[in-house]
Amino acid sequence: MLPQSQVFRDMCDALDAQGRKAKGPRVKIAILDTGIDLSHPYFDSSPEASGVDDQHQYGPRRCRVKECKCFVDEGAADRDNVGHGTHCAALLLELSPYADIYVARVSDERTNRLSPDTVAKAIMYAADQWKVAIINMSFGWPQYQTAVAKAIDHAARCGVLVCAAASNGGANDDVAFPARDSPVICVHSANEQGKPSDFTPNPLPFAPNFAVIGENVEAAWPGRENGHSQSGTSTATPILAAVMALILEFVDQKPRKTPEEKRLRDHRVMTKVLRAMSDKVEGYHYVRPWKLMSSNNDRARVESRIQDAIASYA
Repeated sequence: MLPQSQVFRDMCDALDAQGRKAKGPRVKIAILDTGIDLSHPYFDSSPEASGVDDQHQYGPRRCRVKECKCFVDEGAADRDNVGHGTHCAALLLELSPYADIYVARVSDERTNRLSPDTVAKAIMYAADQWKVAIINMSFGWPQYQTAVAKAIDHAARCGVLVCAAASNGGANDDVAFPARDSPVICVHSANEQGKPSDFTPNPLPFAPNFAVIGENVEAAWPGRENGHSQSGTSTATPILAAVMALILEFVDQKPRKTPEEKRLRDHRVMTKVLRAMSDKVEGYHYVRPWKLMSSNNDRARVESRIQDAIASYA
């Protein structure tokens, strides 16, 4: 495992504390970004090296990157000229050691080069062909994008949860699209103490504003064997996606689900569970997965708390 802050390690421990089984249903996560550099040595390493029980390990992490598809040119999807996508993918692989990852390269550059039509095609493909449970979008636009909105609505109807980065301009910026719009789960950044990052925008009124650690997080980066530290709501987004994956993994392993649990791929239901593992900090919901998914809580207690969360929040 690459060097991380202690809080990030605590999150890794919390995500492994409950419910993961090697032969259980595997959550599929699509990451729409700048691609992935699979030549980085991190992807040839084994989850066993980061503390995962070897009875659950599946060999090199690259084995869980099930498909890479390029939507921007005729080039390969398993490359990354920027590094951002590789960093986000590595975080997902680190925090979701039993999820399958699908990579859509939608840009060679940062968000100022993103084509809404390209992103819309990738969303549709992730929902219809890959049939993922979660789509991670660590980017956004200042303006509403009709094609992207329609694609997200289609994905939501297919039972896909979409999370997107809020933006990095602090109080000088509004929350970006699509993070500010339903049915997307908006992701803000917090520091190691759970306080909102200076660069995270003001919370949306009358909406959940989830925040997870997004400062100085190290993960794989092209050309840097020991990784690279990144900060931003785009860094926080795959961390929250991993939390959602754990919730789905935990519930999917039950032989019989309640009607509410069957609806966890509805963003409104998932939001209720995320709130149950959050504390309100300066207008944001700071997500602490260990608050719910803890080794101190047995499976029956976690199931009960998930049920209570779904029932309690309007």
